[in-house]
Amino acid sequence: MTDIDRSPLGPPHKSNTPGCEWHGHGTVGGFFTSLTVRAFLTTMRLSSHNYPCLYALHQAPAFFVIRSKSNTDLRRLYSNPVDKDSGVRCDQIVALGGFYTHQSYPERLRRIKFYDAKRDKRLTFLTNQFTLPAITIAELYRCRWQVELF
Repeated sequence: MTDIDRSPLGPPHKSNTPGCEWHGHGTVGGFFTSLTVRAFLTTMRLSSHNYPCLYALHQAPAFFVIRSKSNTDLRRLYSNPVDKDSGVRCDQIVALGGFYTHQSYPERLRRIKFYDAKRDKRLTFLTNQFTLPAITIAELYRCRWQVELF
């Protein structure tokens, strides 16, 4: 299903993956062919969770941060300690719970729940980035337009 080239001389790129389109960004291939570095972080809004495309990004290697839908079936595997004063409500390692979604994305994900006091909004993010602090992931998503323009 995926066709990823991991050439040691250049960045990873992806081609001819039907159904891997993101609202406002064209095909996944557009992301990979425009890369100039080996590792890459993208923040995006998806009209629906397209787990095969997210898994292709994960294999690239690239990191993503997306907003989680309220009906996403996730199983909590582990909870990391959080500083609730920062706005982070939980930082968990999760796995997709549905049969087909788990087949499309078999790796673990990180779920971060964040409360934005300025806007009185509760936000839930999914990412494949496990090393950055949870507050940094929330800030990256908040600043996603500046990150995409960079």
